[in-house]
Amino acid sequence: MIPYDVVAPLWADDSYKLRYIAIPGDGKIDFTEKNGWNFPEGTVLVKTFLLDLEEKNPASRRRLETRLLTKQWGQWAGYTYRWNDEQTEAFLVEGGGRDETFTIRTAAGETRKQAWHYPAEPSAWFATAGPRTTCWGRAWCR
Repeated sequence: MIPYDVVAPLWADDSYKLRYIAIPGDGKIDFTEKNGWNFPEGTVLVKTFLLDLEEKNPASRRRLETRLLTKQWGQWAGYTYRWNDEQTEAFLVEGGGRDETFTIRTAAGETRKQAWHYPAEPSAWFATAGPRTTCWGRAWCR
């Protein structure tokens, strides 16, 4: 998997994001001005959301979810996986998604509640963070 970044990341409830792309075999990405990006069949875009359970303490950071966009049969399909408490496995989120509330310790030592929604099918994510020239970042521009 190849890590990448975007030029203008969207704010997502104080979370951090890790992004990767996996291109199968010796596949290549094509680009044309008219049609934009063309990824080979089997390409996977990965985005993992992480949240600090203690503000400004990276040691408290935990994975919440990983979203996958896979190019299958010429179309993009999205999947969301929720990480378990042990941070060892992630499980597919089904149905209408899932909501969860986290308790965050603030830098002042108080606590606050942080709501999080796991989408069942992250198709909306593709609309905002899919492979568009204006979104792809530093790793691709160097």
